[in-house]
Amino acid sequence: MEVGEEFHVSEGSLGKFTERVIEALLDHEDEFVFWPNEAERRYISAWFEREKGIPGGCVGVVDGCHIVFYSAPAREDKQDYYSYKRRYRFSICAICDHNYLLRQVLYGFTASQHDTTVFESTKVAKYPEKFFSTNEFLLADSAYTPSKYTVPLFKCEKGNPNLERDEQLFNTSLAKARVAIEHAFGILKGRWQSLRGLRVMIRDKEDEARATCWIRACVLLHNMLITSSAWVVNEMVHKERALAQANDPEENEGGEVEETLTHAACGDETWRLRLMRDMGLDTANQLRIIEDRKQKAAQYRRARRRVSNA
Repeated sequence: MEVGEEFHVSEGSLGKFTERVIEALLDHEDEFVFWPNEAERRYISAWFEREKGIPGGCVGVVDGCHIVFYSAPAREDKQDYYSYKRRYRFSICAICDHNYLLRQVLYGFTASQHDTTVFESTKVAKYPEKFFSTNEFLLADSAYTPSKYTVPLFKCEKGNPNLERDEQLFNTSLAKARVAIEHAFGILKGRWQSLRGLRVMIRDKEDEARATCWIRACVLLHNMLITSSAWVVNEMVHKERALAQANDPEENEGGEVEETLTHAACGDETWRLRLMRDMGLDTANQLRIIEDRKQKAAQYRRARRRVSNA
């Protein structure tokens, strides 16, 4: 309302003008938010290998991000929007490239839904053959399940805070590249402060759609500025990230960490093992570790079933 007071515009008119601008921006969404073609993916993977030491075909980084509401939703299921950080939020899932461009974003999930659940709803996860060529994959944090196209960091087993040496080396190497998505979210929220407290009252599906369109417009503008010749990303990353941390100490979000045995005990480990091999790490020993974890996970599930049936 400060803008309205400054320019003597009523709150109702300001709301209408805002919606018209958002609508106009979204008419151009496909021009700025799109999946890289095969040639561009080859360039991206070459950059990750050359600059970050990630061999193979890394074409992006995936992670989740929470968009905070200014006030609690006015609806019966508002607890679904309540996050483990004790605030009401939307959850989005995004994939970024080496330049912090958000190449695909999925919107409209409640904060109570885990990053992995949100990611599995994306077109990339559902129809990977349409988005990846041979040997291409995404990097992810340890909350994600390994698959043919997703290579997450290793996660500690329940009750054992220590990773194997090769797992630590693997995580350290990948973390240098995976930080791109955190920088992308930091820039997004640093530039568009409305995403730190979205002033849209969520009462029904129509309000959800309005909030989603607002976020989509911010993502479009984020990409527009990065692709503009007037936007020097490398000089702004650290400034924007510092601003993000100063304004929101909880900014470094990677989604809620579930208490599970390990994600190495499930999913397709093929690409993670192949990447370890290309990095010169001991895959034979890692296979033994994975099998051991699978057995422990199976024992854990059987124990849980016995307790629930007792």
